[in-house]
Amino acid sequence: MQDPKELLENWGSYFGGKISNGFSGISLYLSPEEKAQMGPTCRESRINEADAMRAEAVVAMLRQSALFKSFAILLEKHFMYRANPSNTCRKLSLAYNGYDQHVDQAVKIFATHWQIYGAVPTKAIRTTNLNNRLTGKISHPSLGYTT
Repeated sequence: MQDPKELLENWGSYFGGKISNGFSGISLYLSPEEKAQMGPTCRESRINEADAMRAEAVVAMLRQSALFKSFAILLEKHFMYRANPSNTCRKLSLAYNGYDQHVDQAVKIFATHWQIYGAVPTKAIRTTNLNNRLTGKISHPSLGYTT
């Protein structure tokens, strides 16, 4: 498994961060057809789009759980929006002195869920997320559990 912080940095860069030229990661995406049309001058992005999409699916699952929702918000604020830690701590009622420990704990929770959904396609994670919203239950048939 890749380093969870690297996965989250990739996710944050793709969905909300700024890249050196000032454009967001989403605007740099080129479809395979566009890459073929541009030819060899098309440079590859440093962002791994597949990992970013999977990370977004995992964070979306965390958002749906009452137990992990605050961790998902913390991950978004820290990695995607690069928000000021004092504002983040105030909004989430966290101690500012322990901000790094809170982020580390959220990263560990993300890593655990990344491993849980490791063999599940991203589309299935998103379908599960939608089903969980509609039913209010957390379940995934391919993983064999329902709560």
